[in-house]
Amino acid sequence: VELETWEDDGVEDYIRHRRNRHFRNRTVLGLLLVMVVGGLWWQREPVVLPVDAHGNSFESSANTLIVTGDVTQMQEESERLAQMMREDESLSASFAVERALLESFLYSDWKGSDDGEGGLQELAALARVSGSKSTDLAMLEATLLWRQAELGRAVESLQQAGAGELQEYLRLRIALERNAQQSMGSVSLADMSPPLLVAFALHRPHEFNMAELSTLLDEYIESVDVAHKRLLSNLLVARARLAFRRSEVDQGWLEQAVSVDSTNPEVQLLKGESAWAEGRMVEAASHFEQCLQYRQSDVRCIRGAVATAYEMDRLDEAQWALSRWPDSTAIDEDIECWVADLGQQPDCDSGHRLVTLEGMFIADLIRLQMGKESKYETEWHAPKLDGKSEFSPMHKALWKRGKTLYALNQGDLASKTEWATEDLWVGLAQARREGAVPGQLFGQPGELARQKNARVMFEYAELIRPSFPQGAIEVLERYLDLLPTGPRADQAKKIDDSIR
Repeated sequence: VELETWEDDGVEDYIRHRRNRHFRNRTVLGLLLVMVVGGLWWQREPVVLPVDAHGNSFESSANTLIVTGDVTQMQEESERLAQMMREDESLSASFAVERALLESFLYSDWKGSDDGEGGLQELAALARVSGSKSTDLAMLEATLLWRQAELGRAVESLQQAGAGELQEYLRLRIALERNAQQSMGSVSLADMSPPLLVAFALHRPHEFNMAELSTLLDEYIESVDVAHKRLLSNLLVARARLAFRRSEVDQGWLEQAVSVDSTNPEVQLLKGESAWAEGRMVEAASHFEQCLQYRQSDVRCIRGAVATAYEMDRLDEAQWALSRWPDSTAIDEDIECWVADLGQQPDCDSGHRLVTLEGMFIADLIRLQMGKESKYETEWHAPKLDGKSEFSPMHKALWKRGKTLYALNQGDLASKTEWATEDLWVGLAQARREGAVPGQLFGQPGELARQKNARVMFEYAELIRPSFPQGAIEVLERYLDLLPTGPRADQAKKIDDSIR
């Protein structure tokens, strides 16, 4: 119709008319499109977004990135938020919680601790005064508490953090450490993110096929970016523990882990356990102390420090380690038994019966070391160690000592092996059975310097003192040279003076 109307006016006029019509139509259609999209926007389902004190809202993908373990995008997102905070200081408070969460997991699972972690503390401080939602702040507090191994308080904060994928992820990470006897059910190693695989490998290795776990750890170690030093060192520690469990030839995994990230508490923990198992107590004490410097309430490091203080007969060091115990957690029975004996207090199960396997074992171990009868042998004494202990050099050495002393106590002379020189408590037990003579356990000064076991020295001096007072003096002098503290140290000084 339009062509017929305009055909008499010529083609040029028609084309000019069509262009004008097209322009008007496009303009109208564009305005209509804007109105339709705007209407849909305002009528869409509301999305819950974090809101800052100024009413600004932002959408975060940080939680998903942390859970899936996408480290590249985690780093990019953290940098993006940092850039926005630098460009507009009014946004600093808005993004402080989100960025602090990203950096917390980057440090804990990927990068490791270095001088830059001070920035994380500044972010956390900024977040606390940012006016952020209470659930977001509770999530951040739970994460920071978990990093310091305050697991009970972390769970309490999580209860105030609402629901979400990151909340459930952190609950799982805490459960892996906290509930050692609770099975996690059927899980697939292949489906895990690298940090989650490491968490299972470090805290629940006994729940998996050893060969499959070994292969997977080797593959990750070969492929991981060396810039992710915390992840790499954790993988190496997990591999070293697995090798110890399987009695494999040492490939230097632990020493590699030390060279990659010596500030990793997992590295210091395993170094301490290994030194303890070999009788190098001064070295063990140093590693456990460093472990607690990097993760101040880690129960495993506290346990190692207390067990080392027991061998060195240093009550003050045991009390220092115990002061790091998580505020919201009752002290474990085995720790109470160590400390009670160090302070020459009544037996830890005096007047009641212990309920945990670890508590029963340590209570019986202390009795056996002192030449007394076992009380709980039907409950802890078994051919096979509990699953988790098989991956710890210190725990395995303790179980081996306990079983050997128990056998000696039952008259099993086949237990008289070279372990009497490897573990001085076993040697002391044999000396009690056969009659002790000077130099039987401690020859010339310095011969057994690697075994600075002051606790055995004191008991050995007591054993030989009635028959060989001069030999007892020499042993007590060497005992006091090891700087023990507590009631036995005071008693040794008095004995030394009286004998002289």
